[in-house]
Amino acid sequence: MNNRKPKIVRSNEIYTRAEKIIPAGTQTFSKGTTQFVDGFAPKYLEKGKGAYAWDVDGNKYLDYIMGCHPIILGYADPDVNVAVIHQLEKGST
Repeated sequence: MNNRKPKIVRSNEIYTRAEKIIPAGTQTFSKGTTQFVDGFAPKYLEKGKGAYAWDVDGNKYLDYIMGCHPIILGYADPDVNVAVIHQLEKGST
């Protein structure tokens, strides 16, 4: 088990800019930076695959919270991706 503190340089840079124009620096309170331990939890995610998410600094996390529960199939589920792509080809609002 890796117990090292993640490097969050890029995350902190983005957060410094965001808190000047977005209340609390995030779009939702439940996933906001005040809900997690500063310096150990990601502030901004860049991508996800399966049960894992990567932040903008490249740190990999097992997403126990599942994006606050809508990610029950994991990130980038192939069947969901195909369905979304199919719908996008029909147009979006």
